[in-house]
Amino acid sequence: MRRRSASPILILLVVISFILQCQLPPNPADPSNTSVELLIRNSLWLESNLSITDTVDKPIQIGLVINLPENIDSIKVSVKAEGKALFDTLFRSFSTSNRDTIWKVMSFPDTGYKLVSVVPYSKVVNLLPISAGITIVKKTSTLQPDNHPPKWSGNMLNVALNDTTRYELNLSPLCSDPDKDVLGFSISGKALPGDTIIDSLYKFQASTATIGKNSVELIASDPSGLKDTMELVLNVTASGTDTNPPEVTMLTPDKDSSVTNSESYVVDLLCSDASGIDSVYAVFNGKTTSAVLENGHYKISITGLVAGVYNAIQLTVRDKSTTALKTTKTIKIKYAQSFTITYNGNEKSSGVIPTDTGKYETGASVIVKDNTGNFTKTGFTFAGWNTAADGSGTAHAATTTFIMPAANVVLYAQWKIRTYTLRYNGNGNNGGDVPDDAVYDSNTTVTVSGNTNSLTKTGFDFNGWNTKSDGSGVILAAASTFKIKSDTTLYAQWIVKKYNLTIETPVNGTTNLSGIVSVDSAVVKSMTATPSTGYKFKCWRIVSGTALIADTTSVTTTVTLANGNATIKAVFACLTFVKQLSMAQYSGLLIKDVIQADDESYMLAGTISGGKGIVIKLDLNGDTVWTRTFIAEDISSIKKAINGCIITGDRDSKIDVSFCQLNGNQLWIYNYSQSGYYGSVARMTSDNGYIIGGSNSSITSSILVKTDAGGIHDEWSFKYSSCILSDCVQTSDGGYMMVGTTTRGANTCIIKVNSQGLEKWRDDFDSTIQGQGRSWAFSIENTKDGDCVIGGNSGMVNYGYLLKVSQAGQVKLFKTYPNASNIVSIQPLGDGYFVAGSTTVIGSGKSDFYVAKVNSSGAVVKETAYGTSGANEECTGMNLTNDGGCIMVGGNWVIKTDENGEVK
Repeated sequence: MRRRSASPILILLVVISFILQCQLPPNPADPSNTSVELLIRNSLWLESNLSITDTVDKPIQIGLVINLPENIDSIKVSVKAEGKALFDTLFRSFSTSNRDTIWKVMSFPDTGYKLVSVVPYSKVVNLLPISAGITIVKKTSTLQPDNHPPKWSGNMLNVALNDTTRYELNLSPLCSDPDKDVLGFSISGKALPGDTIIDSLYKFQASTATIGKNSVELIASDPSGLKDTMELVLNVTASGTDTNPPEVTMLTPDKDSSVTNSESYVVDLLCSDASGIDSVYAVFNGKTTSAVLENGHYKISITGLVAGVYNAIQLTVRDKSTTALKTTKTIKIKYAQSFTITYNGNEKSSGVIPTDTGKYETGASVIVKDNTGNFTKTGFTFAGWNTAADGSGTAHAATTTFIMPAANVVLYAQWKIRTYTLRYNGNGNNGGDVPDDAVYDSNTTVTVSGNTNSLTKTGFDFNGWNTKSDGSGVILAAASTFKIKSDTTLYAQWIVKKYNLTIETPVNGTTNLSGIVSVDSAVVKSMTATPSTGYKFKCWRIVSGTALIADTTSVTTTVTLANGNATIKAVFACLTFVKQLSMAQYSGLLIKDVIQADDESYMLAGTISGGKGIVIKLDLNGDTVWTRTFIAEDISSIKKAINGCIITGDRDSKIDVSFCQLNGNQLWIYNYSQSGYYGSVARMTSDNGYIIGGSNSSITSSILVKTDAGGIHDEWSFKYSSCILSDCVQTSDGGYMMVGTTTRGANTCIIKVNSQGLEKWRDDFDSTIQGQGRSWAFSIENTKDGDCVIGGNSGMVNYGYLLKVSQAGQVKLFKTYPNASNIVSIQPLGDGYFVAGSTTVIGSGKSDFYVAKVNSSGAVVKETAYGTSGANEECTGMNLTNDGGCIMVGGNWVIKTDENGEVK
């Protein structure tokens, strides 16, 4: 018989039947596998999904591990401290792969507990929020923390299944890590057909191929590689042959009794059976509550626990066998009621209030927190806690303990009003004292003291107070007010004193500071003095007050005022010199008289060898400008005239008078026609004419001639017997007064004539002079009071004299000068006289120049002699200078003095 092969269709049907009888392995992309896990990693790379600790300002990594991110719409991540949000964001973009991990790096500048919350949103699956804690401390420990291996809750877990059961087990609740590390799970060795681990979820699909006892070694590993193992025994039986009740593993509670602080409790069971689990439920207080299956765990929510007692709860697990086999357990849960502690800042103004996240049973000992967040209230100091905001409740000091009552507790910060000290600082004072310190309650209105204790600082004036020493703070004047809110120091403020520096208007010069100048105390002020022509700077002088002049002898110097107003002045002195004229082209120079001309130059008149007259012009320094010689002989005087000078002498036994211009040119010459008379003096008169005087010694006769302004025409002339003329001056009444001697070796002769030359009176004043027949008068000048002053000498006692007489011949003053051999010239000053002549008493011992400054009573103020020890030097003429000094001549010497008759 012929064997036929099986039909292909039959073979296909057999294959399909086999496929239909076999279950496919689970699909990893199933939406039920969608999950979000929170990881926290500190700066030491230690990880945890519960809590972690690190120090301030260290990088903390917050990680989101997402499985099947395509099913996630968004994830909200927030970080809070004491209810205040530190970070809050929403992630919307994720990887397109099956797994995605997002890291966010943060650091925290302050200590304390930070709560990280993650809320995933999905339209596909229901995902629960997750959270973890971060504790930030101040200092980093120098010791690395000990690392501990993970630990399974048991060494073995038995599970009963039939050959059609799809089994799932969440491993995380079954294993813990003492270091709170994030654990990884894996299967050791060869996996069973149909089992796998995704994250912490173990999945197994039983089949006929796995009927029997199947042992799976599960490994839990921390990030450092430390491990622990647990044996999972899967007992798979064929469907319909189950005779064993369900296997039940208690996870929560892990023993028959437990304590909770809530009136509700969630029981967590692992249940397995070869026939499958039909129902899981609990009976409590007559109420049956069915379990909810979540990731292989059966969870039963129990509510209504009675506080303070153990509540008996009966658990029942039934399988799907035909005999409905069941396993029952009774657990006891005690509801130990717990309460919270809340801290209240009680109107704090800044800082962080402490928090206590713990829950405490009645009777528990609680440690009161301190002000670790440095919270403050303006104007107050922290003074512990109280159960009442107004302090009327129970007081609790920081770090002390109290027994928890049967109620939540609110502790209110207690505040004690702060007191502040107000201090005063002299800020550099060197005299007096500051006001006393004072203590005030916070926010008290304080009145600022004045300078009650006479604070002083050299060179400064008190100018109120300031909260900063440099014046950049708050300005507070005396008697002003402010509210004190902290310890306060008020610094005295000082402004530089201002003083008035008065610079007197200088005489004979100028200064670059003039009048009244306001200067700051102790501030250096520059000044310069400039002398006028013919003067030199002498010194700076303090007239009144106190001033510091750096160099009183320097033209340019500085002045500083530190103790009040002051008056100073620049003192200028006459140019002075002593010069012996030596002219190679002239010999036998004898200078008779001198004046200061209108151009301030000095004009000297005298004779040279051969009897010729000579005029020498000197500048203010005594240097020769030019010389001119004249026909006239025996020059006796030179007197000032307008734009020139009048020089008197004689020529060919006749009076000779020349008018010399300032440039040395002779404008005119007058020669008296009658011979036998020699010239003594010629002066300008008030009508711009001239009075000319001379004498004839052979007949002891004198003559006066009045000429017109040109010096050509005589207006009148008179002769006067018994008088040899030395000098003549027009008097205040328009007349003239002549002085001389009666005869050689006789008495002084003084004659007063009227304006036409008629003699009014004459007198020798011998009873006053006491010359006893031997006296001479050489010089006469007008005084400002209308009298005339006369200088001469008394030969009997060999001294000079000063005689002042009125126009009527009355003696007003007579003074003798024993140190002077004679007085050849006398010149009135504002407050006295300059007298000049010769002396053998003071000086070199031989005949020397003599000059004295005397007061209005004739008393000597200062007398000086000038000469050399090798020769006789005698003064023949003297005149005042514009600078208040005088100039003297005699022989070939010229001496210019200052206002005291001194050469410096």
